[in-house]
Amino acid sequence: MPYMKQDMALGSMFRHTFLGNYKEHLWFVLTPPHAGNQVVVSMTTWKPTKDNDETVLLHPDPQYPWIQHKSYVAYFAARLESKDTLRMFKLLSIVDTKLVDKMRKGVHDSLYSPQFVIDFLVKWGY
Repeated sequence: MPYMKQDMALGSMFRHTFLGNYKEHLWFVLTPPHAGNQVVVSMTTWKPTKDNDETVLLHPDPQYPWIQHKSYVAYFAARLESKDTLRMFKLLSIVDTKLVDKMRKGVHDSLYSPQFVIDFLVKWGY
């Protein structure tokens, strides 16, 4: 069955490469479209040998079977993606609003979040 392109709703989870790295990471949509754009963040593996952003840590949990080891939201890579660009990715799942809210709050709390992403959230009331 061919893949059907669809809009990414709030809480959508998809896989995508990470800043030139060929390894795919999980990405999450934190807003509905505003002016054609949506905020997305990536989750990556926590490693004791690197500088991790510990604003939002995620651990293996039966509620989130896709988390296989300690991970963190990589706020330094948070970005705006157009609704049309996001349609290119395959939706894996929709995560619950509690996790979306936690990740979105982390954009404001993290020292690593790009200012333009924070400004976008503030502009649209998040």
